[in-house]
Amino acid sequence: MAISKMNTHENIDKPKIVDPRNARNPEYQQQLLEIEKSGKCPFCPGGQTFIDESDMFITDNEQWLVKQSKAPYANSAVHLVCILRTHKIRLGEMTEAEWTSLMPLIEQALLKLNINNDGGSLFVREGATELTGATVCHLHFNYVIPESSENDTKIVTVRFGGWNGAPEWERPN
Repeated sequence: MAISKMNTHENIDKPKIVDPRNARNPEYQQQLLEIEKSGKCPFCPGGQTFIDESDMFITDNEQWLVKQSKAPYANSAVHLVCILRTHKIRLGEMTEAEWTSLMPLIEQALLKLNINNDGGSLFVREGATELTGATVCHLHFNYVIPESSENDTKIVTVRFGGWNGAPEWERPN
């Protein structure tokens, strides 16, 4: 009995490590394409974050690494990226220790940066990048504090979902 080529292990898609389609600009898309070619998750040991950006780590614990984003969202005074040390892609995969150790670590990072935190937003993208707008397929949280002054707080826009086949910088507003 012949086995259909469609059912062989060789034709099963490899899990995505990045999604260049969701890049916020052409330069970032080029970086993601290079990461994709390398086959190495940028947030796992040996990946780009550990090679090119390890000096950006502010603090860490057994479960997490925290760094400032190298491409912060427009109008953000602070944009932290909290990277889970273990490669996971779904919230349901997280352990209790991973959940409970996240916020104290963010607070520690803000203290180290000497930031008086009156409020910010914590968000995560998980699962299908077509739905989430994620560029890196490794569970990580973003903590963003908008720029503000006594009379003005800037708006920070974060896109979720709506992938329509065009890169973000070419999409209609």
